[in-house]
Amino acid sequence: MTLASVTTSTDLTVFGIFFYTALFVSMGLALFCVATVHKQPHFTEMQKLKWVLFTVFVPIVGPIAYLLRLRSDKKEGLH
Repeated sequence: MTLASVTTSTDLTVFGIFFYTALFVSMGLALFCVATVHKQPHFTEMQKLKWVLFTVFVPIVGPIAYLLRLRSDKKEGLH
């Protein structure tokens, strides 16, 4: 066993851990947003559809933007 093979396997596991963690967090955020977007009374049906599509097809940015929108709506008293 050489040092290069040990380093390569370590790099792959670190990458794998990071990749799968990001994947599961992204999926969890998207599922949360899809499950909660229909409960928003101040969104029209078209806005709800846009938010669902945005959170599903733009994995990390979409759910974060949706959560920030909810946060700003709560501060304004819309929610």
